[in-house]
Parts: sequence; structure tokens; C-alpha cells
Amino acid sequence: MKILVNKISFGVLLLGLCGSVMAQKIESLAKELKSQTPFKKGDSSAAKSLVAEGDKAIAAGNIPAAAEAFSKAVSADESNIDARVAWGYAQYRAGNHAQAVTILGQALVAEPDKTRAWLYVAEVFAEMGKEEPSVSALKLAVYFSKNREAALNAIKSDTETIKSRRFGDLINKNMNGLTALPAR
Repeated sequence: MKILVNKISFGVLLLGLCGSVMAQKIESLAKELKSQTPFKKGDSSAAKSLVAEGDKAIAAGNIPAAAEAFSKAVSADESNIDARVAWGYAQYRAGNHAQAVTILGQALVAEPDKTRAWLYVAEVFAEMGKEEPSVSALKLAVYFSKNREAALNAIKSDTETIKSRRFGDLINKNMNGLTALPAR
């Protein structure tokens, strides 16, 4: 994960400096990583059911139950990247930052253009006091979003409700840089 974050952090820096040429390199890296997914297909029905259980637990504020349900979903179907992302987020909410980064990194190896995973990685890094990787991950979340304007509006409006004040402050501090990123 650290190598992936370092490569992509450097790519984000160049993206801001070089525009479309670097965007093509990031797209190429994302495509390459997607083609090499290490996760095996499993019982997708069981995984979906467990994800729904985890979502209910998160909504109820029962983070340990959510983490357990998402973990079981990933065990049922390793290729369910949404379950892996949700599990990583639940680990973050439980205060297990290193575990969250590892799990989210696994999801990003399989789907490097997973916007929500990049957003969660950014939040975890911000909470850990790692501003530079947090900003890089935040930029990638914006870059890979399917609807940039909606993503930027959601990020901006979420700054007051985000669990991590550090992350909210980091977003406010870097909003102009996010809006200036070249389009995908």
C-alpha cells in the first residue's frame, strides 16, 4: 500500500503540474492494477446480505458489528470491493487506522479508480496527521469521481459532518486546489 500511495502521490503532484500527460499515466496505472486483481470470486449473494447487515449496523452506530459483518462479506466473496471498502471504513471508525489503510489499500489495488475508497483513505490519513498523503488521496477521489461537480459539492458540504475535524479542515484548506485539477 505504501508503494502504491507513494507512486500515486507523485502522480498527483505531476498531475497538477503537467495536466493531461500525467492524467494518461494515472489512467494507465489504474488500468494495469485492475487487470491484476488478486481477489477470488465467491458467494456474491451471501456477501451482499452481509454488506446490508453491516450497513444497518453502521447506521445504528454499532461499529464493531458493522466491521464484523463487512469482514464476513469479504470472506464470503473476496472480489466484492464495496464490502472491502466498507470494512476499511468500519475499521477506521473503530479507531484501527493502520488496519483501515491496509484494507482500503487492498480495495484500491483491485479498483484504483474507486472514489469512495480514496476519500476514506484521505480521511484516515488526515486523522493520523499525515497531511500530504491525505491531500493526494483526496485529489485522486476527485479525479476518479464520475461526476466531478457533484463530488466537489458533496466534499465541500460534508466538511461540517465528517467525523474527523482534521479532515474537514484539510478539505477547506485545499478546496481551491481540488477544483483546479484537470478533468479526467
